[in-house]
Amino acid sequence: MFRRTIPHLSKRITLPQLSPTHSQGRIVRFEVANGDSVLDYDPIMTVQCSADMVTEAFRDFPDQQQVMIIDTQDVGTIKHIKDSLIDQWIPVGTELGIIDDGDPIDGEWTWQAYIVDSVDANDKE
Repeated sequence: MFRRTIPHLSKRITLPQLSPTHSQGRIVRFEVANGDSVLDYDPIMTVQCSADMVTEAFRDFPDQQQVMIIDTQDVGTIKHIKDSLIDQWIPVGTELGIIDDGDPIDGEWTWQAYIVDSVDANDKE
């Protein structure tokens, strides 16, 4: 009898595409630093999303840009975080770092996102 196992491989952290129309985002801040260990549901970054993330009919005003906290669903150590990208508008899919669990990199990370009502870039909980 064989037991099927799923390997845990290191993952690339990228700016996630939060909707089919979402094209870019701005990193407000990283909630982690190089060398930090992360577990499932740990916040990785706070992102301001381009207005195209939400269909215009569902926006409170035409140029509304949602702010989201992005959590990881992977376990490992944060490496190669690109702090130089903070406050820049970048395309979805841009590589931002790695969650390293000691194995080779194989694909992108798994994440989930939450809407934030407001963000003070100097306030880090």
